[in-house]
Amino acid sequence: MTAFDAEYHSLFINHGTLPFEHSTIQSGMAHLTMQYVGWGTHFLDYDNDGIMDLMTVTGHVNKVVGLTRPNVTYKERPLLLRNNGKGIFRNMEESAGPVFRSQYDAWGLAVGDYDNDGDTDAIFICLQDRPVLLRNNIGQDNAWIGFQLVGTQSNRDAIGSKLTFRFGSRKLVRWITGGASIFSSHDRPMIFGPGTKPGPRTVSVEIRWPHGENQTVTGLTPNQYHRIVEPTEAKK
Repeated sequence: MTAFDAEYHSLFINHGTLPFEHSTIQSGMAHLTMQYVGWGTHFLDYDNDGIMDLMTVTGHVNKVVGLTRPNVTYKERPLLLRNNGKGIFRNMEESAGPVFRSQYDAWGLAVGDYDNDGDTDAIFICLQDRPVLLRNNIGQDNAWIGFQLVGTQSNRDAIGSKLTFRFGSRKLVRWITGGASIFSSHDRPMIFGPGTKPGPRTVSVEIRWPHGENQTVTGLTPNQYHRIVEPTEAKK
């Protein structure tokens, strides 16, 4: 949950039962976000290591805020925060590219694989400038597999579907959601990153469709997209 400057962006961990755990301080999020006004934000596995990282775009609402608060600026840096797999985040500004060391009046953020090379790219809009398109050049260094779901009994975009991807002893779970950040909407295809290449030879995915049916698809080849259509009739 993003917030204003002098507040920290909050992270709540779901352990499967209520209540959620407030993990903002333990995760490092408080220290990393305190000075920023956060807008568009999204979890994404930018390096395809199977662990969800976080990107947030920022920008103040007061153009002259720096006149009275020298540690706060109107234009601010976008944040790419890498997850170490234990819920601890680190700012990747030094290695993520010059955009993450520059300042913008950015609000909306959308993510998706615009060049279809198997990793998650991003674009964000600025209030008084052109949009900024970020091409990911690291995710394809690891194995990946992509899915585009097509609903028949459920809604066409399969919003609300749960995908469970298994390889070896690992299990990754993703949901297809309809919500996005302000002024933007994310790409629908889903990418899973099993980690280092060459990765498994074949993989399987379990899909729980919004209409209620469970489907398992096996023998899928990594490093490509797979289009999966919801069965038109439930299995007897």
